[in-house]
Amino acid sequence: MEEIHELHEEGVIRFRAHHRPVPLDPQVHGAVAQPLISWRNRLHEAGLVGCDPKRYAGVGFGNLSGRLPPFPGLPGVRPFLITGTQTSGRPSVNLCDLCVVNRYDPKYN
Repeated sequence: MEEIHELHEEGVIRFRAHHRPVPLDPQVHGAVAQPLISWRNRLHEAGLVGCDPKRYAGVGFGNLSGRLPPFPGLPGVRPFLITGTQTSGRPSVNLCDLCVVNRYDPKYN
């Protein structure tokens, strides 16, 4: 499934994602996922992550990410976990709401 986000407002990042839905393994991703989830949920409580109809046309704001091993890894292929698109309006998230980014190219956003 390919998602293309075309929002051009301040604070909204435009990207192209090639998504494969695969459940994340707590044994593999848990060490990074648990603190990431904990901090994300705290930030939501503080209003620093969320969804507000008066901001960004109601689009959620505030994704969090955490690097996955091996460290340091090569630029562009250093995998990381990130909170899923448009999950920031939820009061809490869990492992099912995270995704792994395996490759990226800042030149092409």
